[in-house]
Amino acid sequence: FQGMEEWNLGDSSLDQVLQETEDIEDDELLNLDGEILGGESIGSPKEEWKGTSYPQHYVSFDLLPSITTQINEGKGYPTSITANQFIAVGNTHGTIHLYSPTSLHPITSYSKPELGAVNCVDMWTNTTIKSTWIAVGYDGGTIMLWEAPSGKEIKKLTHHNCSIVSLKFLNDGRVITCDRKGMMYVCTVSRMLIYMVETQLVVNATAGKIYSVAPLPITEMTVSLAHHHLVGFATLQKTFLMSIYSSRAKIQHVVSKPKSWVTGASAMSSLGWSIPNFKSPSAVLAVSFGSERFIILRVSETADMLLKFEALATFQIGSCIHCLHWISDRVLVTLNSREELQIFDTLGKAHIGQKGVPLELTLLETVSSHNMELVYHTKFSASSASQRFSLNSESVRYSYAESFCSRRRGLYLLGLNKAYKSRLLDWEERISLLTPHWEQALALCRDLYLDKVGVYVGLIGSLPARQRVVGDKILQLLQQYLGDVLGKSTSDQEYTTMIQSAIEYSLLLGRMELLWGDITDSLRKAGKSHLLWDQLDPFIANNLLTSIPPEIVQAMFSTWRQQGNFAQLGRAVIRLDFTSLDLDTVVRLCTQTNQFGPLLHLYTHSLRDFSTGFLLLFDYLLASDKATSPSEMDIHHALVVLLKYLSVCLGCMHVFLESEFDALSTQFSAIQIGMEKEVMDSIVVPPSELPAVRAQSLSLLLQPGSAEHPYPRLKRIVDSNLCQEALSILFEGCISATDTPNCPFLQHIVDCLEEMLLSKSSLPDDQTQVILMAMGRWESMGHILMRPSLWKFLWQELTSPTRFPPQAIKTPAREERITHIQDVLLKLCQYRGISSATLADSGGLSSSVHRSEGDTILERVENVEFFRVAEYFYLERKNYFQTIRCRLLDREYQGSIFDFIRFLISGNLASQDRAAVEKATLAHLPALLQTNSDKTVDLLLKSFNSDPALVVEQLKSMPLLQFKYLHSLITTSQSQTNGSKVDVSAHLQSIYIQRLCEFDPRNVVRYLESQSGYPLDEALAVCRRAGIPKAEGYLLERIGDVPASLTIFLKLVGDAMQDFEQSPHDLKLQKRVMDEIHSCISLCQRNSSRLEDSENEMLWFRVVDVVIVRLRKLRDQDEGKMQSQEPRTASLQQHYTELIPVILNSMLGYVGMSAILRRIVTDYGSEELSDFKSIISGMLENCAYESAILEIAGHITRQDVFNATQDLHRRKTKAIRPKMRACGICGLEYSESTRRSDQEGIVMFHCGHTVHGTCSQAKKCPLCCSRSETKHTLKT
Repeated sequence: FQGMEEWNLGDSSLDQVLQETEDIEDDELLNLDGEILGGESIGSPKEEWKGTSYPQHYVSFDLLPSITTQINEGKGYPTSITANQFIAVGNTHGTIHLYSPTSLHPITSYSKPELGAVNCVDMWTNTTIKSTWIAVGYDGGTIMLWEAPSGKEIKKLTHHNCSIVSLKFLNDGRVITCDRKGMMYVCTVSRMLIYMVETQLVVNATAGKIYSVAPLPITEMTVSLAHHHLVGFATLQKTFLMSIYSSRAKIQHVVSKPKSWVTGASAMSSLGWSIPNFKSPSAVLAVSFGSERFIILRVSETADMLLKFEALATFQIGSCIHCLHWISDRVLVTLNSREELQIFDTLGKAHIGQKGVPLELTLLETVSSHNMELVYHTKFSASSASQRFSLNSESVRYSYAESFCSRRRGLYLLGLNKAYKSRLLDWEERISLLTPHWEQALALCRDLYLDKVGVYVGLIGSLPARQRVVGDKILQLLQQYLGDVLGKSTSDQEYTTMIQSAIEYSLLLGRMELLWGDITDSLRKAGKSHLLWDQLDPFIANNLLTSIPPEIVQAMFSTWRQQGNFAQLGRAVIRLDFTSLDLDTVVRLCTQTNQFGPLLHLYTHSLRDFSTGFLLLFDYLLASDKATSPSEMDIHHALVVLLKYLSVCLGCMHVFLESEFDALSTQFSAIQIGMEKEVMDSIVVPPSELPAVRAQSLSLLLQPGSAEHPYPRLKRIVDSNLCQEALSILFEGCISATDTPNCPFLQHIVDCLEEMLLSKSSLPDDQTQVILMAMGRWESMGHILMRPSLWKFLWQELTSPTRFPPQAIKTPAREERITHIQDVLLKLCQYRGISSATLADSGGLSSSVHRSEGDTILERVENVEFFRVAEYFYLERKNYFQTIRCRLLDREYQGSIFDFIRFLISGNLASQDRAAVEKATLAHLPALLQTNSDKTVDLLLKSFNSDPALVVEQLKSMPLLQFKYLHSLITTSQSQTNGSKVDVSAHLQSIYIQRLCEFDPRNVVRYLESQSGYPLDEALAVCRRAGIPKAEGYLLERIGDVPASLTIFLKLVGDAMQDFEQSPHDLKLQKRVMDEIHSCISLCQRNSSRLEDSENEMLWFRVVDVVIVRLRKLRDQDEGKMQSQEPRTASLQQHYTELIPVILNSMLGYVGMSAILRRIVTDYGSEELSDFKSIISGMLENCAYESAILEIAGHITRQDVFNATQDLHRRKTKAIRPKMRACGICGLEYSESTRRSDQEGIVMFHCGHTVHGTCSQAKKCPLCCSRSETKHTLKT
């Protein structure tokens, strides 16, 4: 071509580009301009809503009978197929058969058997002259151009010298041809008087074999790209996108295969173009290198009319790809190495133009192609064409490029014996394939209606238009489904499934006429209408169905009442539209079936009536007291609902009855109770109506009754186990109604309660106590004011001994109740500012109450164990003894007694009050010590400065408390600093040691070792009387009687050995023996330096004797029985023998080695030397080792002394040559002052300088020293 420089990419020539081999990573994908958006996964069609799945039938494979017949009857095998204006099929005998694309009947055939087998064929229609050309590539290397359907031969091309593997028409009629060597030409056929052909070489064999050639198809969407004449061709390593102009060619883009993509052994590269329906002109190219992955590349044109390439996604399908083709603009068909045709939907392709929106590959369907026996070519191997159907070598690569061709949303496939046409199924065809599997067919319609099906054919228009068409189809299927179920003798389960589908799809479409019409009538005639009502319930409960015709509601309620399905009835009342209900019937049904929540919902939501439901509930509860009443659980149920409704009417939304509703759910239907709870939570009084509703509710609640029952409705809610909740609702509801502290609503309620409590209308004790406590809290907060009669009644009731008998069992519930009552009484007293003495003056009891009456109150308070209240009154009287006693008796606050006493004395108390507090504290000293001895001592020392001796004397009759006090005192003394340290006298320490021996003997020795101020003689006597040998031995050592101390420790050793001999395998006893031996050893080691050698040796060998004596005793017992020696005795002897080296090794350094050996030979010479062999050997080894060390050390010392002496002698006798002939200070030559030199002498330094002896007395050379040092020497 002219302008070959257009082939260049950068600085590289075309040959270099074709020959380049690059290691491309997966994330590089060569030099793509765009961003890779897709992933490496394959999705599946998503099934939502109801979860029904259906088989995925997207594509049909129809047999082409005429073509199949001619293939089987004709000569040779089919080799290639193409389709455009006609369908052309070539075979191995060089024949081309033409068929009509509509009727598929044969039209004509062209044959050139002398040229060899047909390898490839393509077709092009010239729309200008309305002529169709067919190009045929033969195995011999010849290319024939025919005119169809006339069969006129246009031209014979012979520019190739080997088999043709691919040829394709460009959009302008030029032909791209490629042979098996990789030579690619472009042929331009022009018609003058005759047909002229211009052949130009595009690619030589430099790039290797070309496996796929794909020109860009030109449609209305890509007409703007036509002038680029874009062609894609692929090798095993690269795919090139080239523009082939009339006189030049240019490589626009290159895609290299990533190094991790492994090409299958028999697979090869494949290309496929798709023209999506985008707003901007663009095309999509699928590129496969014969591996498990492929790339989707978008080609578009920029504003500068330059091509832009974007890699949109890479996908992996799990097996090597042999061929790929687009069956539509978004559906891709691949043939893999498992002989499977996989149909993929590139979901999101419609959004390719949007930045950042990823492609998603969805596997729609998989069809086996094994029985199709698709034609493949082996012309890319080294074998000849005659072997193409018999080669099985792994080096052979199979090409299916000529077995597929696309035409108008169809895909033609060529097999050895058959031909097929694949097409996307129409949406109605897909539905018909699923019938009579009605659920699956309806599920497909559902997805089509909701626009969840990515690939469908036949539905056009906007979404509402498509939904109308699909909706009619769904209704048609439902009618067929109903007829199918009614026509068979089916079970209730099949009816139920059909009814569920009918309800769901009717709701989906919003078209209920079929459900309420034909379906309901048909089920009523079949006696299955109850199944319809049961299936309507979950849709009603989930608010999916809110409007039902009244006649349907009446029939449904009647059936549910007969079946006892009251929970379903209640849900329907709540969820359904009010206009669908008959009010009188529904109220009667709810009252008869205890559907209180739905009843209230009906009045409040539908009628905006907040009083009628209130009265109906009270009538139900009050009627249950007179006539034949419902069960207790029904009454409790109604009461819970009433209180919840009352809280709503009073505007009290902070009082919840969650636990009560949970308890009801265990007795009734959990669904029913949950529904009622939901209803009560949904009832809300508008803020503008709340004052009127609150006043109306309170007036109804407090409506007077008879003298015996003054306020029946109020009594009904407080005379129950929900009294506490009822009072809380009334309190919060009334408080929220006003901003003033004194609430008139609440005071009115208190007056009514007072009248009810003091009248003949009796309440249970529990409810009475709850009411009184509530009123006490309300008054303590300043919201009400109790009258004297009620005040007196409150104190009498709450402090009644019959309610809290002292002999009653102390349970947590009882203690909690006492705590609550005390809190109320204390707050009341503090609010009114009264004490027991002024209780009468407050208007609480009577006007003539004296102090004796207050004493009576205190007595009653203490009898019921209200110690905090009693403490409050005693403190007001300044009776500190009783105040502290009450605090100690209160188990809950007992631990805070110490802080309480500090609080008492922390104020500005008078001296007599402080003394009284101290006296009361000392009076309760035993109880305080029992509570916490450490805090007691800290209190006495820091707060009262009490004399410890007096306290100890006071506790003389209580030894244990005396011990606790002393222990805490000494512990406190040890922990304090020197400035504030408590001085514990020797007498107190002596008493403490005595109590320590009594109550904690194990810590006696530890205390004796840590202290030093106690009297030794008294301590020794106490420890001796208490029988604590270790303490006695320690004290004997302290007073200097070491032999006596050792005697005690040796006795402990003997006792331990005696116990050990009874159980020689007990490791604890063995350790005990070892510990006692170490105690003796430690004693000897501590005192060896203070004793004479003879006394020291005596101590040590007494320890050895203990072990030797035990060992002799054991051997004497076994004398003459060595053959039958018991394992027990052998074990003991082994342990005792091991003790001897321990003792003797410990002696080394404290007893001379000669003395040890002498004692062994003289005293233990009669024993077997085996017991001492290891000891003696060790001593000899130590002696030899020490001797060797001494010898080496002496040799080294002598050598060092010799070397140092020799060096000193050498330096002293070394001759020194003077550097000057004159004195370095006076400057006179020695020859001139010989006499002077003889008299005074000459001083010569090691540096060689010389001076007269009288000129310098310095020990250093004055000439070598610093100037200042020299001046200082001369002055000296």
